[in-house]
Amino acid sequence: MSRSYIGRALREQVASEARHRCGHCLISARIIGTPMEIDHIIPESLGGSAE
Repeated sequence: MSRSYIGRALREQVASEARHRCGHCLISARIIGTPMEIDHIIPESLGGSAE
């Protein structure tokens, strides 16, 4: 879980760019029935940013 707050606009941008699909298995969020978790490309523990 992220220690940083990720704002609504950034969450929507990430989801939109991913076409509301999981980045690993490509399943649609509609099939899962819950919002997908936003994860960092570079983990915060290794200097990644939530901006």
